[in-house]
Amino acid sequence: MWYKLSSGSVFKFSFGLRWASEGGASTAEEEETIMALNVCPADRVHAPVERVWELLMQPAGYGRFWDLKVERVEPEGPAAAGQKFVGWTRALGRRWRIDGEIWEVDTERHQILFRMSLPFGVVGDNRIVCTPIDGHRCTLRYG
Repeated sequence: MWYKLSSGSVFKFSFGLRWASEGGASTAEEEETIMALNVCPADRVHAPVERVWELLMQPAGYGRFWDLKVERVEPEGPAAAGQKFVGWTRALGRRWRIDGEIWEVDTERHQILFRMSLPFGVVGDNRIVCTPIDGHRCTLRYG
């Protein structure tokens, strides 16, 4: 997926990869062949942490800052553990389905933990963390 930082940088990266067998279950042999790539991009955002957190708490709007068109969120509403979202992205002239599930929301620490299932069995376990710098800026980390 492509991401755009507030600095204007545009980049593409892979994150927390693991190959899953059909049906999502992994065998002991597959567990030994896991390919892990940990990337945690971060950027300063020129907005208060509360405003950025408001945006992150709305899964239906994730397409505003990810290369993702969100089709549905179940159940609708603010981000909550167990909530699922389904969407798609375009690459190589095709439309690719992306499924996500929010595992944990820590409003006190401004963190969301979720899993995204991407094409070809790629699964990303991700955490978004928003940390205040001062009353007008914050740092946003994804990884």
